Amino acid sequence: MGGGSVETSSFPDAAHRPSSRDLPSLDGLRALSIGFVLLGHASHDLSRVVTTLLARLAHFGVCVFFVISGYLITSLLWRDIRKRGEVQLSRFYLRRTLRIFPPYYTYLLFVVIGVAAWHWPMPPGARWWPAFTYLSNFENTRWAVTGHSWSLSMEEQFYLLWPLILATCVRKRGIHGGVRAATAAAFAALIALPIARVLVFTLTRNGEFTGALLFDYVAAGSAMALLLEAGKGNRAREVIDSILKSSWAPLLFLAALASHLALAGTARWYYALDTVVMTPVEALLLAVFVAWAVRNPQHAVGRVLNMRALRIAGIGSYSLYLWQQLFFAPGAAFAHAWPVATRMAAALTCAAASYFLIERPSLRLRSRLEKRLFDEDVIPE
Repeated sequence: MGGGSVETSSFPDAAHRPSSRDLPSLDGLRALSIGFVLLGHASHDLSRVVTTLLARLAHFGVCVFFVISGYLITSLLWRDIRKRGEVQLSRFYLRRTLRIFPPYYTYLLFVVIGVAAWHWPMPPGARWWPAFTYLSNFENTRWAVTGHSWSLSMEEQFYLLWPLILATCVRKRGIHGGVRAATAAAFAALIALPIARVLVFTLTRNGEFTGALLFDYVAAGSAMALLLEAGKGNRAREVIDSILKSSWAPLLFLAALASHLALAGTARWYYALDTVVMTPVEALLLAVFVAWAVRNPQHAVGRVLNMRALRIAGIGSYSLYLWQQLFFAPGAAFAHAWPVATRMAAALTCAAASYFLIERPSLRLRSRLEKRLFDEDVIPE
């Protein structure tokens, strides 16, 4: 698999070709991320130290997902700007809605049925509305089965707000001025967000609530995409370009992973160092690595990330992330009743059913609507 080309002919239609057709390695990184999540979530019966480390590994996998989302979505938005001179918001929101909502609400509906018809246990005080409204990063659902909706809520809020910010910048300052302003705003967020977390924690003494402000990763991915796509002649762009040509850039990923695991624990200074310093640093390290992986599919690491098996796993990672929670979350109906291998097989089966019965039909519908409403070729992602 040389020269950066990636085979796509084996995928059934344009709506399901991997993002690696245009942005190599992203599906492989998604597969790696969901692997981290599964490993972390399946570790509850191990020693406390190992469980803590693997829980951090699962969280790291989610952070990688955030960076990928920022990088991919912003790259697609920039493509829209370059082609039309503006962000076509209606098209963007149509694409996001039909990509995200059907599998997500199918999962939630299945859980509702499980509680109502099969009497799955729910903890006292568990709440549905934060998950259904994509607000569970602000209001905890108080139930592990829907607990992973905090990350999906953050992504949905990013999908809602970032295109509006970018579109406003472009409309007011023109393409190049607007993109520069948006890039500066994304980098500024890496400074503002830690300060906001400190202020929120100082006022509330609630460490969970500071998690609602964990947008550093999508901000870093977005900033990196804009810097590389539209930042020519910029000194920062020259520095990043030199890194992207190097063979040691994968060490940035390992550095981010090592720092994330090193801060596992409950000590206050761990928490302070993580939320103030290391979160934006890790976000930048991961953003540079993601950009490097996209630019270097011919490297040994790139070839691994673009292996067919990993690309397929990455394509199904969204459904797998949704459904694994039902089998591995503490307090889930099947969390301790079945062996790990059985629960993993069940999660994979549910994810496959979600992908083929929900995701693919939804994406085909999206393709038809795009062609009808916008009279243009569909852009795979």
